[in-house]
Amino acid sequence: MADSTFTDYYEALELSPSASIDAINAVFPALDARYRPDNASTGDAERHRLVTAAHSVLTNPEQRPKYDAYYQRRKPAEGAAAADAADDDDASEAQVIESDRIIRRKFMTVLYKVRRAAGANGLGDYGLEQAVGIPPDQFQFHLWYLMGKRWVKRDEEGSLTITVDGVDKLSGGL
Repeated sequence: MADSTFTDYYEALELSPSASIDAINAVFPALDARYRPDNASTGDAERHRLVTAAHSVLTNPEQRPKYDAYYQRRKPAEGAAAADAADDDDASEAQVIESDRIIRRKFMTVLYKVRRAAGANGLGDYGLEQAVGIPPDQFQFHLWYLMGKRWVKRDEEGSLTITVDGVDKLSGGL
């Protein structure tokens, strides 16, 4: 059984455990602003504390390796417990759909942060794939979906960038 006090900081930041410090720093400001207690529409003090703690630990070169070792010991047990709990097909399908929704939100959040950064418009496929932390086949599926919805597009240089509609969708809670 998983340790009931285990906190998945990667999940809190909506990132893969292989995420770079740059990726962590790229998504943090948007999550910080979204959950800040003084944000009247999306503020959440508890979630803000969690996101802030996750950022602090995962960007600290001394604390992250210790957390990663702890994460590796705890996460497999948690995953096995979750797999046992998902016995029926409906629950499994719902989990896949929710997982895909989280991945799409990661996509959009990374592109949003890149777009807001001074002088940056977009990311290449590989950079975005690494920032989101998913395999190429999943990347292509989500890219197809987001481009089909016109929330993501390629700019003149071939980089992926979030659209105005994408920013609106992200702001409304993908």
